[in-house]
Amino acid sequence: AVVSTQSGHYGRGYMERYTCDMARGFHGFRIDNCHNTPLHVGEYFLRKARGVRSNLYVVAELFTGDEAVDKRYINRMGLNSCIRELLNAESPLRLGEQVYYYGESRPCGSFSTHEVVTNSDEDVMTLLPSRPHAMLTDQTHDNPCPFDLHPVPNILAMSAMLASAKCSIGR
Repeated sequence: AVVSTQSGHYGRGYMERYTCDMARGFHGFRIDNCHNTPLHVGEYFLRKARGVRSNLYVVAELFTGDEAVDKRYINRMGLNSCIRELLNAESPLRLGEQVYYYGESRPCGSFSTHEVVTNSDEDVMTLLPSRPHAMLTDQTHDNPCPFDLHPVPNILAMSAMLASAKCSIGR
């Protein structure tokens, strides 16, 4: 599907110019509430942006609650990283699970576990599938104050776990 040229022509043209200008000026985009963006619209504008800067890094807030839906967004829009918030962990167990799941996964294209097939001309490595890359944060701009949700010792422990996670982190 393509963004309609009939409805909202001025808005579409304005957003195309804005998107391309931002791609000229910046090496990366952060998409807020990507899960609320229709896939065909996100694909369309990111295609325009990557026409200007082919190696554009795109990180997105993607809170669908369903890994299959996340993967559909990641694959169709070409997202490089997804923002994951630790502040929303309902329990210490869930917090630990998130840090382990997003922080201990192997990097995309990891060669740490691989199979080498040797032939006379070259060695070929088989890449194994991996989890989508995550950028863990304790909270983002639209969260309530951590002190409203957790006591101080919990926040300190959460920050320590975040700092020790084996992945990109944000604050």
